[in-house]
Amino acid sequence: MLAESTCPKTAGGYPWVRHRESRLVLGDEIYVFSDGSSLGGYGAVVVQAGQEPLVLVGFELPGPTKNIAAELNGALLGLSHVRADASVVLVSDYLGVAGWMTGNWKIKDVTVKAKTTAIRDVIRANWLTVKYVHHRGHQRRAEGDEFTRYNKLADEAATRANSERPSSR
Repeated sequence: MLAESTCPKTAGGYPWVRHRESRLVLGDEIYVFSDGSSLGGYGAVVVQAGQEPLVLVGFELPGPTKNIAAELNGALLGLSHVRADASVVLVSDYLGVAGWMTGNWKIKDVTVKAKTTAIRDVIRANWLTVKYVHHRGHQRRAEGDEFTRYNKLADEAATRANSERPSSR
């Protein structure tokens, strides 16, 4: 299965990644932008063309995989808030999300295996059709670049989740 990347260098470096020119939220597809923090916070932004974005936050104490688990948690959170039978574009600034979900990267870690299985379970249970896009994070937003705008919102949600996490007292 192929994935896409808005970064030409990434697309040129992997045979299973093709370059995506458009950075716009278009058509009837639902876009999920996900991000995670090494401190355990994660966020997702669910958006459809012409609608206000839904910003979601979550937190899980980080384990050995640190931000990798949080990146996958963000994807899971976002996909869990999409209506059934939807066509979804999952956008992440971590290439591993697309790599593992398309089967192009081997899963070697039990945490990654559990989280990707949970994502697949949500996709299957809700009859979602998902395309995977890598979008390099922490870019300056150019005019009309909705991907960078929503990636930044997901990043801010993950950061906010760190400060809003439940106290361990």
